[in-house]
Amino acid sequence: MAIFEVLFKFLSFKKDRKEKGTYFMKSYMKSFFNDEVTKGQLIILILVAYLFGIDVRLDWVDWAIKHPEFFWNGELMINTNDGYFFASGAQKELFGLHSYNPRVPGIWEYGTVFFTYIFTMLTPFKLETIILYMPAFIYFKH
Repeated sequence: MAIFEVLFKFLSFKKDRKEKGTYFMKSYMKSFFNDEVTKGQLIILILVAYLFGIDVRLDWVDWAIKHPEFFWNGELMINTNDGYFFASGAQKELFGLHSYNPRVPGIWEYGTVFFTYIFTMLTPFKLETIILYMPAFIYFKH
């Protein structure tokens, strides 16, 4: 079945005549997954979603690298406020910056600060590079 046919069926909201009150999409998904999702199918769907997220993040990096206004001191800048928040916590532990600012998180308050600190200590990459690429692979909800 062509991808456009699947999308058309997926997005159509025609009522299914066999199951009153449900949309066609629900019955189509049941037939697609044979009424239940196996562990293998679930792992494949999770892996596809994870790889899609990585691709979207790295696609932005690929786009931003072409624009010199996104660079500071030879490094590509991050584009999110929470990234700067977590980076300031890592700077506090690494360089002693922001010591007197009570709003800057410590190393044990957020997993992102902890792992940023660990990756900076154990790898040869700069802090700026780690805070740019780490969210593509690891995300911690705060």
